[in-house]
Amino acid sequence: MEQLIYYPGFEIKDHDWLKFALLYIDELNPIIPTAGDIFLTELHRKLTEETDLIKPHRPNYEEGMNATFDALDIVEKIIRNPSRYLRLFGTSKIIEKWQQPENHNYTLFEDKYTYEWEQFCRNAKLSTQSDLGIMLPKELGLIYMTILANAISESRGISSITDYKALDNLSILIRRTTDPLKKMSTAKSIINLKLPANLRDVAVDKIIKFRNRPQFKIKLNSFHQELNNFLSNIEVGNTAFDFIESYEQVWSDFSDELVQLGTGIVTLGLGIWIAISSPEITTAKYLKEVVAAGTTLSVGSLISLRNAWKKTQPKRFTRKYLADLQKIND
Repeated sequence: MEQLIYYPGFEIKDHDWLKFALLYIDELNPIIPTAGDIFLTELHRKLTEETDLIKPHRPNYEEGMNATFDALDIVEKIIRNPSRYLRLFGTSKIIEKWQQPENHNYTLFEDKYTYEWEQFCRNAKLSTQSDLGIMLPKELGLIYMTILANAISESRGISSITDYKALDNLSILIRRTTDPLKKMSTAKSIINLKLPANLRDVAVDKIIKFRNRPQFKIKLNSFHQELNNFLSNIEVGNTAFDFIESYEQVWSDFSDELVQLGTGIVTLGLGIWIAISSPEITTAKYLKEVVAAGTTLSVGSLISLRNAWKKTQPKRFTRKYLADLQKIND
């Protein structure tokens, strides 16, 4: 399952990225303290009520403590040698900039940090108090949220993700445990190739309806499984087109199993189809009654067929997922 911590904000601001998330991500966990609920928009409420995409993560004390220690270490390095970070911030006087109260324009909710972080920022004149927590310079606030997201990801054993492009430059300040961006980039290319229109031209409501179709999650999880396999065996030159093309011939894997059985079957009879696709039929008593093309198959042959059918399920459901994308506006 593709479960990701989302940061730095409570909600996805890029609507095209949100649409992609609805089509691709199983579950997105934005970091939202309880006090932040009153700031959520109607679109967020719609997504939580009508889909299973959004499940807020409530930051806890241990996560805040881990983030505090990492943030203190990084910011102290910047304070000691700001000129080293000239390329990152565009100025060697970044600390002086951060110390100006008019630049304290980013709210960091108190549930996201510990007293040690608040005291450090206050003593270094990097923050001002707020009813909700502390106000920081935006760059510093984003650095802290990147660190917090990484701390939460490490504790939960999942990846973190953002649609905020400015955060890419800050990745050099922290040590990421996993990087889902390559896979997501490939997935986005595949999805865009299969959609009947540009993503920005497909209404959010259409995508919500698409996500709520029967078996959507089964097909989506198969897509994730097959994409992982594709990327783990990728060769130079392989592209999203290669992935799509590989599923145009998905039935060949199952057909090969029929040939290996040596039954001479060209088409599947109704009895065979029921036997391989119905999980309820498992006993030899039922399997012996199955006939395909007028030939009774052995129990062993039928079990082999069922195993082949099960083995090719991820490929078959991936093919259905890709085909469904083409009909998203129906």
